[in-house]
Amino acid sequence: MTVILKKILIPNILILLTYCALCSYKMMYALVGIAGCITIQCFINFLLMLIAFLKKDNNLAKVYLLCILWILLVGFSSCALITLNNTH
Repeated sequence: MTVILKKILIPNILILLTYCALCSYKMMYALVGIAGCITIQCFINFLLMLIAFLKKDNNLAKVYLLCILWILLVGFSSCALITLNNTH
């Protein structure tokens, strides 16, 4: 499971950090696009999770579920915080 975790979670975290870096440049007009990208990333991970469940690979499915939760928790909350900081 550790190898799977490294191969899936690390790239997802790097993609998420890229979104957060784009948010930090005070690009208020781009936040909607970044939120859309985060949504697409979650949707892709959701589809991959469903495929893993159908193939009876529960460990892989759990890793994809962990990625989805991580993306939702960190991605949208960081964009929301940056939005709140930029509006004041």
